[in-house]
Amino acid sequence: MLKKDAIVKYFSQMDIEMLGMVIDDSSIYYGVKKDVFLRKVNGVFEEFKKFGDSELEIHKGECGLKSCNFGSKGYCFMGNHSRKYINLIFFGSETDVTDIYHCSEFITDAPGVKSMGGLSLIFGTDEKADYVPSKWYLSTLEICNRALEEVSIIDSANSTKEDYLPWLNKYEKMYDELSMPFDYYQGFQEFIKMYNKSSLLS
Repeated sequence: MLKKDAIVKYFSQMDIEMLGMVIDDSSIYYGVKKDVFLRKVNGVFEEFKKFGDSELEIHKGECGLKSCNFGSKGYCFMGNHSRKYINLIFFGSETDVTDIYHCSEFITDAPGVKSMGGLSLIFGTDEKADYVPSKWYLSTLEICNRALEEVSIIDSANSTKEDYLPWLNKYEKMYDELSMPFDYYQGFQEFIKMYNKSSLLS
């Protein structure tokens, strides 16, 4: 089986182990290394499975955005139960795949697919293969980890928002800075999610 056909097949079957076998260890897809790419793809598979999908239908299509990769070929992978979908552009030849990108404006004849929408692959700036952490990033990540350690000692099962207020107030400024950044950083997401969860308690 040709490499491209194998990748499409195993993506359709949501078989992350076989995908890992056919994708070269040195491959850089979506600007990230193989392990990061597969971890995010597996997260998408889990989303499909959560909605009752056992496999993904394959529908051919192409990018419809002239300022992007207009005309580049790809596939719409649609859940066989939920009808949710993800649109991916495949770069390379008819036999090989040199890159894969999510497409936000995909044209296909698959029923129920809008040109924009569906599930997507999102990678943080700090997950890119060529990312070099800055001093700001490393110090901010250290603060995030320390904040998570501090909040972990609170008994979440029997606590109210009032129990979290000192922690929320202490890290409010940092949360405001990180929750709407120009760049998306994966390393900060656990702190942001915890802050959101704590602030919504009654």
